[in-house]
Amino acid sequence: MQSFILARERDASKITQYAELLGKMLAKRIVDEGIATANAEIVLREGLPLTDYGLATEIWVTPAQVNGAWTTYVNAALGQRRYSAHYGISNLSANPGISAVRYQVGANGANTMAVIPCEAMYAELVISAYFTPPVFYKPGEQVFIQTYGNFAQTERFVLRSLVAEPSGNVSAPRLETRMV
Repeated sequence: MQSFILARERDASKITQYAELLGKMLAKRIVDEGIATANAEIVLREGLPLTDYGLATEIWVTPAQVNGAWTTYVNAALGQRRYSAHYGISNLSANPGISAVRYQVGANGANTMAVIPCEAMYAELVISAYFTPPVFYKPGEQVFIQTYGNFAQTERFVLRSLVAEPSGNVSAPRLETRMV
């Protein structure tokens, strides 16, 4: 069962602790899968819309939403040497209209991993929320994420995620580096 926590309910130190825990989990998965050795440098960074999830640019913007329907936001294979953990959402739009986000895996979202409601964020006038457990994607998996819209508009909707990969695999700016 997903637990949904509005950003103002957690102080910055708790969010940082949560991200650090996710980073350790991702680093362990990379070592366990043999993608990196225990002594290898593993890069942890925020997921990027184009680099990691195949969007048109490195700016989080949804396609035009369909009123009262699911709209595909992300449909891309994760890199072969990357793991990702989705742990939150932020809606930066002035008039937010996305009421839910659905995390799926496989061709055309064959398996649903989580459905996260968003309207509590808007009711409480916060732009971000975090959820546990996180949604994990493995190397090469088809990341399929949809949003449920209430208005026919595009939105600045950020999918908060951490990406872990061996340092030689980095194709995006480093935000944080950890030794395993």
